[in-house]
Amino acid sequence: MGAPSSGKSYYLATLLQQLPEELIRYQSAVLQDGDPSGNVRLNEMKNRLFSATNQEDAFISKTDFEGLMYKQLPRNGKTVALPRPFVYHLRQSQNVDNRAAIVFYRQRRRALQADH
Repeated sequence: MGAPSSGKSYYLATLLQQLPEELIRYQSAVLQDGDPSGNVRLNEMKNRLFSATNQEDAFISKTDFEGLMYKQLPRNGKTVALPRPFVYHLRQSQNVDNRAAIVFYRQRRRALQADH
């Protein structure tokens, strides 16, 4: 969580670039993409950031409430935009039965509006 333009998307992209290396090095654990088609947007952000040759190429756009990042679902009689999850699998490299799913969300806060 954080204020608009505080770097949440950059943090998430950097985390998912570095975390697999750190987990294998220090915990003998493997972090794998659990949903390649669902994680496309996050992987694009990570690739854009880490393959950029200049500052402009590393720019990550603001999170939209429409499109790939959100899904319109019914909730309490209304249709609401909920963030799509980014799913990854974490497992011990020595014990494949010791595993867990890790879910990340890239969410943008909307300004609160009073209901009239």
